[in-house]
Amino acid sequence: MLKILKKILKKFIPIRVRIYIKSLKYNARYDKYRYDGKKIFLFGTPHSGNLGDQAIVIAELEFLKKHFPKYRVFEVPVPIISRSIKYIKRIVDSEDLIMLHGGGSVGDLYLDAEIGTRAVLSNFPNKKIVFFPQSATFTSTNQSFKELKSSQDVYDRAGKNLIITARESKSKEKFEQIFSKNTVILVPDIVFSLHSELHNKRKNILFCMRKDSEKVLTYADESTLIKSLSQKYKNVYISDTTISEIVTRKTRVEIVNEKWDEFRNARIVITDRLHGMIFSVITGTPCVVFDNYNSKIRMTYKDWLKDYKNIRFIDESFDSNEIMKAVEEVIDQEILPIKFENKYLPLVNAIKEAEMQNKNDSFE
Repeated sequence: MLKILKKILKKFIPIRVRIYIKSLKYNARYDKYRYDGKKIFLFGTPHSGNLGDQAIVIAELEFLKKHFPKYRVFEVPVPIISRSIKYIKRIVDSEDLIMLHGGGSVGDLYLDAEIGTRAVLSNFPNKKIVFFPQSATFTSTNQSFKELKSSQDVYDRAGKNLIITARESKSKEKFEQIFSKNTVILVPDIVFSLHSELHNKRKNILFCMRKDSEKVLTYADESTLIKSLSQKYKNVYISDTTISEIVTRKTRVEIVNEKWDEFRNARIVITDRLHGMIFSVITGTPCVVFDNYNSKIRMTYKDWLKDYKNIRFIDESFDSNEIMKAVEEVIDQEILPIKFENKYLPLVNAIKEAEMQNKNDSFE
């Protein structure tokens, strides 16, 4: 009854008021841990139903727990950065670390996240700040050029105090071009660092396609492909890695695990989602994958996965017969566990570099 009442009340409370109330809760939490040892503030975590993005947070937290166990991590979600940052500034000690959430949010495609990043860089000019693995996306509009210039001004002021981690080589080249005053390193998407349980009993054909501006495949082509799959195989299951509900810190792991169960139960995955491909890899599920409009899937495949024979990247125009041939070749085949541990060393070293700078600053 109480939950139902809360849902009803939420409908009548303006979104700005809800965000402000949420920021007060976070501010109280940060004050509570003011003197609680070493802290890592992870800025820019998501609040949406994009489960690829939520899996990134899970991986980031696991990564920090494994490599930097003496720190306590505090998330600062995108919607409350502007309201919480002045409070966080008061309690950040010289030994604390500032991290920025990874994904594909650098650019003007997800502008609220980019504006949050600018706020973090502007408020901590003397801190060495490290991005988790990112992709770059600035569109070709007049507004995009203005946003790029705004970001360049802020990023340039950070200089070598900002370490940008690219998750594929095309973004690395882009970052080095547009943010030439910062340090840029290359590691795989952080979700590759997760390990998921594998299932032996698989029965579904999982069709996992996006429905947003990053889409390349037409809906007509999708319908043709679904029809071909349904004619040949039973249990064609249509899904996506984005859901409509809000995902919180408390529900994140459970909801992402439920999505991974869909992949674990699949004989094959057909997807144009980057994390559709990555979820396939970490669950040992064969995959046929299409590119998206900014080539982050193509480059992730070429940089890190081209030697995995049971992942097929469709690198040509739509041909239903050729796609079905690829499906037939890899369905029910095993994907061997990936071994990317050493590939994350540049990121580990970058965070250690920030640690060392903190120690040096504390002695000055």
